[in-house]
Amino acid sequence: NSKVLSLKKTPLEDNFLSQKNKNIKQPSFPLQLNLCNNCGYVYLPQVLSPKKSYSYYLYNSEVTLGLKKHYQIYAKEVNNLVKKKNKKLCVDIGSNDGTLLSGFKLLKYNVVGIEPAKLIAKKANKRGIKTFNSFLNKAVTKKIVKLFSKPDVICANYVFANIDNIRESTKIIKSFLSDNGLLVIETGYHPEQFKKNMFDYIYHEHFSYFSLGVLKKFFKKLKLKIIKAKITKPKGGSIRLIITHEENNKKINNSVGRIIKNEKKLMINKKNYYKTLENRIFRQKKNLLKYLNNKDNVIGFGASHSTTVLLHHFEIGKKIDYLIDDNKIKHNLYSPGFKLNVKPVKNIKGKIIILLAWQHQKKILERHKNLLNQNRIIIPLPKFKIK
Repeated sequence: NSKVLSLKKTPLEDNFLSQKNKNIKQPSFPLQLNLCNNCGYVYLPQVLSPKKSYSYYLYNSEVTLGLKKHYQIYAKEVNNLVKKKNKKLCVDIGSNDGTLLSGFKLLKYNVVGIEPAKLIAKKANKRGIKTFNSFLNKAVTKKIVKLFSKPDVICANYVFANIDNIRESTKIIKSFLSDNGLLVIETGYHPEQFKKNMFDYIYHEHFSYFSLGVLKKFFKKLKLKIIKAKITKPKGGSIRLIITHEENNKKINNSVGRIIKNEKKLMINKKNYYKTLENRIFRQKKNLLKYLNNKDNVIGFGASHSTTVLLHHFEIGKKIDYLIDDNKIKHNLYSPGFKLNVKPVKNIKGKIIILLAWQHQKKILERHKNLLNQNRIIIPLPKFKIK
């Protein structure tokens, strides 16, 4: 195994603090990527306990711009591949506030969520999405089978990379899935993200950084096969896989071979691929720091996992007065490590704004054009620019 990319130490990225707790000392943890030289698997060697990450968790699917619509289209695409006509069951692992399951509910599915964050599970149940507050384990799958049946569709969105022991979890999923059932995984796709210097998607909650070649070998060992793959837009570049039991006679779509061929061409399993990425990131950091030198009245737009990583790795936290964000849950909290106060967007007053949530720049600039027009906007990535 080789260490291929090191970022600055970072506290737990979504651990925003209340006024009462803001003086608590937050530990920082190493953040680096390792590459398995034999199989090409990319992962974090230091694994933090999921209980640490999820007992205090503020992310809601519905606040991610465009995700609700994306999930409705997703549900339709998956439904087109399901043979069964009625009484269909969809189970979502790490179902968050039920945004994806709402899409399947519209298609007349019975829907069940499995969600480890207590408050978010409670919110989903209030919305009428049956949700078990639990991590994925045999006990919760037995409960669901007893209440309903084995699922026709199991979804795992942006959660597969967050599971420490993916082999054990996949075995549980396999025994839970109905004979003709489909497992649908959507996860961040690092060849797409790194192409645009998107290193800020590397954080402690994401243990794994998958490529299709690695996943194909992994599922084959567990007698599962990927029958379709699609690169999608969310999170700066994701991949959606449709998987089924190996013995099913479903044909493998040519998308699988095509994407793997492209991965080989990019040489994503070579150390040099990460070295060039590191150099590109360093150039953007240097440009930003040079611009911020001796500047006052700087505010950051964005308060999320990825903005925490960006603030720490680019070492700009001390140059920023406060943060603004659209997510009401984050208002009046303080950011991990730098303790920057998060305020509503209306608090912008003629300043320099660094768009920390740069992946959503198009939607942010459209949504707030009246407010943002009077400010100087800095886009830190993929390439430093002043708007």
